[in-house]
Amino acid sequence: FHLSRMSASKNPGALIEMARRWPERMLVLAGPHSRESDALRAQAERGDPPNLRVLQDISNAQKSWLYANCAAFLFPSLTEGFGLPPLEAMHFGKPVFLSRLTSLPEVGGDAAAYFDGFEPLAMRRCIEAALPALAMRTDAIRAHAAGYTWDRAGDAYLALYRDLLGLA
Repeated sequence: FHLSRMSASKNPGALIEMARRWPERMLVLAGPHSRESDALRAQAERGDPPNLRVLQDISNAQKSWLYANCAAFLFPSLTEGFGLPPLEAMHFGKPVFLSRLTSLPEVGGDAAAYFDGFEPLAMRRCIEAALPALAMRTDAIRAHAAGYTWDRAGDAYLALYRDLLGLA
């Protein structure tokens, strides 16, 4: 499962190429309606590849269901400011596979596995190798995600601003 705005920077093409080489696994891409997601949905509707589904404008309930019922969350983003979808998946205890680029290793820590590159068969091998161990670490994955809260983020920003203003 992958959730993003499906722009090129989120790298859905790498996932689709991996799906072509892994016909036994269903790949579900979800995100808002956009030119990019329209194109991907048309591609999926043509059966290219046959194990690809594209969902647009899903509700929070649908998103929760997808997180709860996926085998893994895949996020090979090329540019990322933070990476909220991987943390959402981790709240469900799901194995998460991330790009090593940008902030994602800081977010995923040792509770995630990482793609060293985006060659389709290498991505598949990464998932096949790490999925069994990650699937056994549900509690640790949830605990990792629980360390990220909006209250902690707000407190950290407040402390930073106080320090910058000399109010600390």
